Amino acid sequence: MKKNEQEGQQTKDTKTAKPAKAPKAPEPAEPTETPERINPLDITKNLPVKSNSSIVQDFRRSDWLYNPVIYTQISGDFTLMQQRVFIGVIEKLQDRIIDSISEQKRTKQWPMLFSKEEMGENIDIRIDARSLGVTPERYPELKQALEQLMGMKFGYVKHRGKTTTYEMGVLFHYIAMDIPDELVRRGGEMVPRTRSTGKIRIKMDKDNVNNFLSMAGGYTMHLARIAQICKKKRTPRIYIFLSFYRDSPQGKSFDYKDFCAFLGIDDDSYVANCIERLSKQLKNEEITKSEFAERRAAIKETDNPFHKYNKVKSLVLEPSKKELDELCQQGQVDFTFTYEAIYENGRKKGNPDKIMFHMEKGRMGLERDRVVKEHNQQQFLMDKLVERYEGLDIYELMPLVRRVPTEKFEDFRDYCLKELPVLFEKTHRDRPANYVLTVIENWILALEKERKEQKKKEQETRMREIQQQAEVRWEECRESILQKVTKDESIRIFRSLRFERFDPKERSLMLQVASRADYDWLEQKAVVEQLLQPAIVKFFGKDSKLLYRIVKA
Repeated sequence: MKKNEQEGQQTKDTKTAKPAKAPKAPEPAEPTETPERINPLDITKNLPVKSNSSIVQDFRRSDWLYNPVIYTQISGDFTLMQQRVFIGVIEKLQDRIIDSISEQKRTKQWPMLFSKEEMGENIDIRIDARSLGVTPERYPELKQALEQLMGMKFGYVKHRGKTTTYEMGVLFHYIAMDIPDELVRRGGEMVPRTRSTGKIRIKMDKDNVNNFLSMAGGYTMHLARIAQICKKKRTPRIYIFLSFYRDSPQGKSFDYKDFCAFLGIDDDSYVANCIERLSKQLKNEEITKSEFAERRAAIKETDNPFHKYNKVKSLVLEPSKKELDELCQQGQVDFTFTYEAIYENGRKKGNPDKIMFHMEKGRMGLERDRVVKEHNQQQFLMDKLVERYEGLDIYELMPLVRRVPTEKFEDFRDYCLKELPVLFEKTHRDRPANYVLTVIENWILALEKERKEQKKKEQETRMREIQQQAEVRWEECRESILQKVTKDESIRIFRSLRFERFDPKERSLMLQVASRADYDWLEQKAVVEQLLQPAIVKFFGKDSKLLYRIVKA
């Protein structure tokens, strides 16, 4: 039996994915993770207004995606192209997922993504191949990936109250690239268009779609382009799965067999895939029944290229870790991981019982944490103000709150929660919302004026320091020139030069010269090339310019 290549494509004939247990999912209780509501890489775009939670919606950008944990734990050994499709589906459903988060915040219960009315037929989704980062020359590869996914049964986690089970079901009832029926002119004739437009049509199975996309297990957030920037096919799956635990200080351990089953590289998956391929060969009359029975009996779990932990380590964990390490260092992903095998009952060799992962954040992850914290503080303050003052709209309040610099936000919050209520009680305004917005804006305007004046003073102080330093350098520069001249007239001219100013932006040094005759002498080619130019380069840099202003006594 031929073994699968370590980073090869998923076997074309494979139509089942391992239904066995994925790594244990979180309990279906209320999520412990505070909704991450803003995009740490792009917070300058216009704010959408569909969601009730302003910052939840603001976090919905093209760079980051909300993803139900159950959907991320679908088990199988998927190609990078197939993973792009999975992510493309989630990207199309972002508005529904965000609305679900808002609804759960209000009712404390997770709603279904699709209503009973919508479940009367299969859910129809359209995706442009370009949004998946797929160019026309790779359409054949995409088409093959879609053909493999259609009708495939996936293993997934299902929550029933406090009980967790692992079941199988079809997610994609239909999935293919559209080929329109329209006619195009070729060679003077109208013929049917046969070239794919890159439009993907997906019908998600009505009986299973809410199970696969259930929010009951919570949700995670990850980079949208992870399957496009990775070259190792298992790196995106490991990254997305671990993203739910990125903030776990103690790390997270998983049953080793369950983890392998999640990636579709366990022994049971290997045997099932081999049998499936033989069954298709039998159906296509490529082999006889006796050959089928003989080959099936010859299938061994030990033939699985990932049967031993040292192979899983060298072919899966280490390549994925190395790739995430590099992407994290480059600032393309927010975290990477380390891992260790855990053995129980005194064992020290063989396949481990568990694998412990520790997530390590890079500069993108740390910046993301900072911005998440900052914007969650903003959300908390705005919620308090909207709750307290009748008619106050969060979308009118938000632009003002965002004008407050980070280092002044604590003062601003104290003012809004402590001093503003006292002012409001004294005025007894009939239009509380207008009054609150005006008072807050006046506070911000006063702060901005103060900061502007402070910045001006700092710039003036800095410029004085630059001029003082430049004058000292000029004196040193002149002394170095005087050491090279002997004629009294030359010494007189150089000693008569006076420092006026130095422009750091233009890197120009302005000197005062006593007369036109002195200026003409200084501009002589020999003086410039032998004395002035070398000294100016040495003390002010090679791009510096020397200017004069004639000041008659």
